[in-house]
Amino acid sequence: MISIITFMRASKLKLFIIVLVVFLAAAVVVSLAWPNTSEAPGNEHNPLAPGYHTVTDVIDGDTIKVDIDGRSETVRLIGINSPELPDECFAQVASSVARKILAGQQIKLEADKTQDNRDRYGRLLRYVILSDGTNFNRLMVTEGYAREYTFITPYKFQSEFKEVQNAAKEKERGLWSPAACKQ
Repeated sequence: MISIITFMRASKLKLFIIVLVVFLAAAVVVSLAWPNTSEAPGNEHNPLAPGYHTVTDVIDGDTIKVDIDGRSETVRLIGINSPELPDECFAQVASSVARKILAGQQIKLEADKTQDNRDRYGRLLRYVILSDGTNFNRLMVTEGYAREYTFITPYKFQSEFKEVQNAAKEKERGLWSPAACKQ
């Protein structure tokens, strides 16, 4: 009787050891196959990741040129309107800030299904997302370098852009500063 109990315990112990070895082997295989997210090509904030494009020129605070698969595309930023060069008040400052942030940078372009793909001038209509995930369009309004702008149809971030514009006005940031456009 004792030999049967000892045999059953030994069988359970062998089964337990086999299951443990298989589990550990599977864990090792999975850990070796699992990508390191800080180096994975699909990492959203990796400037070399697919979907990123190089800014080749900054026309002004709301229009840029981007290299998309070797083709130059002009992009009009959705939801904002910055002062126009050469002579609108605060245009030089807004354009300079956009150039400083965007020139030569890797960015993502985000479409908005509430808006057309292109405007009447053939420019792509997009949000610009910086490599750190910042929505550049929103940033320009937040800092007072552009006004919220709705062209006919409300866009995805309209209420948010209006909210940050009101805050910029209250704090007299950028073009909302009383000293911004004094000649």
